[in-house]
Amino acid sequence: MQTITRNVYHSLDVAKFVCALLIISAHFASEQGHFPTLIDYGFSIYIIAVPFFFCCSGFLFFDKLSRLAEPADRKAYFVKYIKRILLMYLVWSAIYFVFVAAGWIIKGVSVQEVLSYLHTSLLFSTYATIWFLPALAVGVAMVYVLQKVMSIEWVFVISILFYVIGAFGYSYAPALDGVPALREAYRVYDAIFISSRNGVFHGFPLIAMGALVAKQRNAVPEKRKRGVFYLMGVLIFGVGVVGEAFWVKQQFNPTGMDTIFLLLPFTYFLIQWLLTVPLKDRKIYTLMRNTSLLMFVSQRLFLSALPSVFPAAFQALWSNSYAGLFLTLALVTGFSVLIVKLTPRLKFLKVLW
Repeated sequence: MQTITRNVYHSLDVAKFVCALLIISAHFASEQGHFPTLIDYGFSIYIIAVPFFFCCSGFLFFDKLSRLAEPADRKAYFVKYIKRILLMYLVWSAIYFVFVAAGWIIKGVSVQEVLSYLHTSLLFSTYATIWFLPALAVGVAMVYVLQKVMSIEWVFVISILFYVIGAFGYSYAPALDGVPALREAYRVYDAIFISSRNGVFHGFPLIAMGALVAKQRNAVPEKRKRGVFYLMGVLIFGVGVVGEAFWVKQQFNPTGMDTIFLLLPFTYFLIQWLLTVPLKDRKIYTLMRNTSLLMFVSQRLFLSALPSVFPAAFQALWSNSYAGLFLTLALVTGFSVLIVKLTPRLKFLKVLW
């Protein structure tokens, strides 16, 4: 396989790290913390984080893919990438299953609960949050296959239709209450596939967007100088995202705001703007790059897995919401940094991130 130099985008490294912190904070606030309403609203901005992770992953994958000249090399890189993501998912699934099994042993379990776990594991995710990994693999695979037969621009157009379908199965689901046939179709879908917030309807459009950004950046390098234009887009659509989220909350009160429509243009302008921000090479940025995904997938160790086995200890840690949030962030970040630092000596740890 052709060897190419990896492009480094430290602005993306910093943004991914901040997004990881934001996701952990929001999960803690919604599940364990008790914060004033204004702070809770502040944490709700985490809805930008997962779209950014998807789009950023798509950009980085297709940016590198575009620099591989031979079809065989491109295919080899694609296969290697998918295998790495799925192996990471399987390993984390095994780690989290230890805690699932421990919970069954401690509290008891019914046949129906086991069957429900198997159903969810096969068609959605083995554990909360790590659904991102199979969704990433599915989304990358869809874009990779489709861009072989059509332009990435058309892939993105098609992917928007998928996003709209997914949005009406999640954030805009209550809007279909007056359309019984569609509501029933989504109900049947959810009964089988658990959620439309998955690789097909959520990951695919955002990864296609990342691939589009990679093509635009490589085709027109001067776009890198349009920082003010992209920053204006971030600000305008950022305000739009907040407004749409409040409107959807007031109108429909859905499960989550993670698939509202203005997240698409906001994410596009955000990643384009970040790519115009030059940051000098520093070790801390590399550490942020290496720990961000690990923080994303390991957070459940400290938010739900370990607390399910040691509830009293974690309730004591979380007795004060502010201290609990700080400790949770410190535990997740410290664990991730430790794993990254130990990896050069213990090579098998690389599979975790």
